[in-house]
Amino acid sequence: MVDASFALLASGRVRTVAAFIGTWLAQYPAWVAGTAVGVLAAPLLPARLLEASDGLIAVIFAVLAVEAAAAGRRETAVAVTAGAGVAVAMLAVPGSIALPVAAVLAGALGTAVRR
Repeated sequence: MVDASFALLASGRVRTVAAFIGTWLAQYPAWVAGTAVGVLAAPLLPARLLEASDGLIAVIFAVLAVEAAAAGRRETAVAVTAGAGVAVAMLAVPGSIALPVAAVLAGALGTAVRR
């Protein structure tokens, strides 16, 4: 699953397994190719550009949170709480495990609130 196909599924715009697989098949090859190009090209880029690109991840998650918040009060509460949880996890959990831990916690929170 790639980010965009998950977003389509979570938003309810994709409602059947066939439609989900169709979106995934259209997006996954481009996602893999883009990742490969990024891995190969990153060492060639100036360090300042690489540092700036780290901030783009935060922007992507901010946009996703704003879109979730536009759906209603409950979704806003989940987005704000998940964002706070990610911030705390990034400060409290060491190194590269922080983001996956925060993502699992945010997903669990979203699941709990939906029920």
